[in-house]
Amino acid sequence: MTPRITRVLTVNRGALFGALTCIAAGAVTTVALTMCGSQPLPRCQVESLPAIAAYTPVGPPSGQGCANWVPPSLQAGGCGASGCVAALQGTVIGEAFGLESYFPNPNDTNANVEPGSMAIQNTYVGQRVLDTQNWIDAGFGFDPPPPQNTSPNHPYAWGPFANAKPDTNGICFVPNQGVIASKMHFPAMPDHTDAGGPAAAAETTIGYSWSNIRVVLDDQSGSIGQQVFADLTITQDNCSQNFHVAFLAPQTSCNGQDDAGNPIADPSQCSGGIPSTSDNYPILSNAGSSTQVYGSGLPPPSVAPRQCANIYPAAAPMNGSTGTDFECLPTKTAP
Repeated sequence: MTPRITRVLTVNRGALFGALTCIAAGAVTTVALTMCGSQPLPRCQVESLPAIAAYTPVGPPSGQGCANWVPPSLQAGGCGASGCVAALQGTVIGEAFGLESYFPNPNDTNANVEPGSMAIQNTYVGQRVLDTQNWIDAGFGFDPPPPQNTSPNHPYAWGPFANAKPDTNGICFVPNQGVIASKMHFPAMPDHTDAGGPAAAAETTIGYSWSNIRVVLDDQSGSIGQQVFADLTITQDNCSQNFHVAFLAPQTSCNGQDDAGNPIADPSQCSGGIPSTSDNYPILSNAGSSTQVYGSGLPPPSVAPRQCANIYPAAAPMNGSTGTDFECLPTKTAP
């Protein structure tokens, strides 16, 4: 009797990408069927989710008044009694961002070969815009990306992909000459904490300029656009610093507490699935309810290695907090 062939569709990441497995007589075998071929390559895109960015400083800050400069998000509400800490080599620093993809009009006859685009918005800058709108009505506004002009007066940076599909290594590139930077001027913010609003903030101009953007599309694991690598120059007023940046989406915190209630790193939150020692992320016996049970949505550690680390310098507590924010930071610095 000829064995009955059953085709099983295994779906990864929200049923967007599938791989056919051919099963004969209850056992997985290799069967040469047309339907059991590889799936088409996905379009160039980023995971449209909040993401965490790990910074590798490229030299110290340069310019005027840079002695104790740190990225703007680390300055929120002041840097504590011990002052700010300069972003020197070896300092663990990260920031939260939002990533978004944009695709050609599906009614366009060239939609299949026309590249899409992507945007990167810094969470702190976006919040500063909203605070300004809500509390001092400075008239800031959001233009729906992609921007219709080359002005950098946007809380996000935007750029088109070079091609509709990734190259043979699964990498999508954004040409440097196509990237529109983000540069926003913010008026001084009076203190509104007594009314439940933001703390006082000085007048400032903040710019994020991106280059060498590369997006990883790993169709084998289903990790589509969850890892992005780029170079970044942050300029605030007269001070600038360069960074190599690695993004990981979705942003996943790994804050835990010890038995005394002190904040600690809980690496089990970074597992990408139900925590297990096989993931090299052992469950903390004292992590309590912070232990990740249902999975973070992160790709497998073998695809996107990461660590649980504090994105704030230890000497820079914010707004009277402990100065800790443990996040699942990517450890790769290049695709």
